[in-house]
Amino acid sequence: MPALGEIATALDLELRGDPARPIDALAPLEKASPKHLTFVSEKRHLSKLSLTQAGAVILHPDWVGQWPGCALITETPYVAYAKATEIFDNHPHASGIVHDRAVVSDTAQLGVAVTIDAGAHVEENVSLGDRVWIGAGAFVGQGAQI
Repeated sequence: MPALGEIATALDLELRGDPARPIDALAPLEKASPKHLTFVSEKRHLSKLSLTQAGAVILHPDWVGQWPGCALITETPYVAYAKATEIFDNHPHASGIVHDRAVVSDTAQLGVAVTIDAGAHVEENVSLGDRVWIGAGAFVGQGAQI
């Protein structure tokens, strides 16, 4: 669970508030709790700020005065929130291993670090980009591009 200051540094954002504040997840403005980071990207949502329980909010500099709590300040709150999803990404990452029980056509083109799990089937002339992960039992049809 990163501290707010670590998130600010990773995203290169100005921080107002406690840099040690723990943030354990992202959440929508209406559902955020004290350990959540949320954002406001449009002026029409500013009225919801008074209702949120968020531990911190990503805000435009013009709106900082409307939020008394911890804030990450940026000209582009939506973009910053999207980048924050990478910090909290808990999905497994591609390992670059093609399982020996996967069926992969000789004509398939595989990018860098492609992972294909057991039981997956990749047909002819398929193109898989870098770090693509084909899960167990998945079927990728002829000519598909991922």
